[in-house]
Amino acid sequence: MSLFGTLGIDVIFRSGAAAEVHITAPRSAPATELLRGCTPAEMANRARLLFALCGNAHATAAISAAEAAMQSVPPLQARRARLQLVAAEALREHFFRVAVDWPAFLSEPPRARALQRVAEQVAQIKARMGSRLYWSGVEAQAMPHGELSVCLARIVLSEVFGDEDAPMDSQATIDAWTLEAATPAARMLAHARQDEAQPLDECPEQTVFGRWRNDPRLNGSEAAQRVLARLLEIDALGRRLANENDCEEACNLTVNVNEDDGRIATAAIDVARGRLHHHLEIEDGKVTHCSISSPTGRNFEQGGAAERAICRIRTGSRASFERQAKLLVMEIDPCVSYELRFH
Repeated sequence: MSLFGTLGIDVIFRSGAAAEVHITAPRSAPATELLRGCTPAEMANRARLLFALCGNAHATAAISAAEAAMQSVPPLQARRARLQLVAAEALREHFFRVAVDWPAFLSEPPRARALQRVAEQVAQIKARMGSRLYWSGVEAQAMPHGELSVCLARIVLSEVFGDEDAPMDSQATIDAWTLEAATPAARMLAHARQDEAQPLDECPEQTVFGRWRNDPRLNGSEAAQRVLARLLEIDALGRRLANENDCEEACNLTVNVNEDDGRIATAAIDVARGRLHHHLEIEDGKVTHCSISSPTGRNFEQGGAAERAICRIRTGSRASFERQAKLLVMEIDPCVSYELRFH
């Protein structure tokens, strides 16, 4: 299923915390119905069109599961090219938060020109590879990690971190970079660090924060840790994107085949908002069953990561509560428009 429309989040604030959180899911479209009956290549290329924000991640997960179910091993060149595209796509989505959402939160102007340059670079990388990349057994014509990906990584890392050399390497370098406040990202982290740290539950979540939560560089309030986790991810993606070998680790693609029925397989891959899962069945070279589990669907279900994060906030100030809740929801980052309402 794909989501569209507006996500509703209603929070009842009482006695310094959230008394209730009600989440109204956006409308869903049966996108998987459009993938059934397709060949794997048709399915992957339809997925690219159906999912605007992370189409290549959907396509890569879909084709990887299909190839596993058909016992087909993609050429190494093609596999790496697919992962490079997913990494570029994820980096663009992270940069949108940094260039638009974070400045808005800080009452600063958006970094519109930089965002346009990043979007153009990603579009050029996608155009160079084309739909042929998802044909099973076909070598990719060119790797996207050349000058386009190098340029993309350079633009993003420069805009996010400024002229600093490896500011995310240690807690000390992070503190020094934050103190200088030379970029919106540094100022955003400094702002998030103003809140008091609250205990975090041990419930795992498939978000960017979930991927980095055990990193020793994370500290401070939950909002600060979520902001820093995104910065660590941007730093890692930017450094790996231009390297053909490092892209194998950039998106953590895993594929599993059903032990009882080899025609059934599942692929999962890291995307900008969490972890994406495609589960499908192949028969006679066609997709007979397909289901998709998206990060937004899991994170913003009742009892999901967003609700738990809001319920952890403790403050006597309603203004502080609303500000922290807005920041947490922004960092968990639904892939659809949303309305956060306080009562």
